[in-house]
Amino acid sequence: MIVSMIMDACDGEEILAGASAGAQALSKLIGVVSEEYGMTVVVLDFKEISVATASFLREAVLGFRDYCRNSRPNLYPVLANVGVKVREELDGLLQLKGDAVVVCDLNGSGNVKNAAIVGKLDPKQKITLAAVLKARRADATSLAAHDRELKNPTAWNNRLASLAAKGILRETQTGRSKTYEPVVEALAYGH
Repeated sequence: MIVSMIMDACDGEEILAGASAGAQALSKLIGVVSEEYGMTVVVLDFKEISVATASFLREAVLGFRDYCRNSRPNLYPVLANVGVKVREELDGLLQLKGDAVVVCDLNGSGNVKNAAIVGKLDPKQKITLAAVLKARRADATSLAAHDRELKNPTAWNNRLASLAAKGILRETQTGRSKTYEPVVEALAYGH
């Protein structure tokens, strides 16, 4: 796990505002993960950040998540220690975009706890996420085999891939198929 303090990427600022500041932070975050890593969770720690605007979050956080998913698919960004004001701004942005990310808290030892989804998942993504969380590890074929209504592995695969594209599920190639599991073990949804 790599932990990057957002405050470090923003020159010690506690209030993060504007697209240009977000783009600068994105550049610094990309620099943090310039080395080669295996499958790794990258925790963007918002400790001590009091406010972050939607434009900053769009450029820095969603930009970094999209960079990782497209260019460094072995890296899975997760947000930690997100305060109430930042979380409200993040949720509003994600609701508008129809998008979602994983947020969590870090305990004193730096371990992830209380991981949850912030933002919006469509009804099919919710069903798929619930099935994976229940199984803790699944593939499209096993989900199709256990569902009474949807027996089509291709449909399940598309749903799983969409959650992996958001960085909510981690995908691993196993032979000719892919298996999926929550990006962090402590992930819960709908509680």
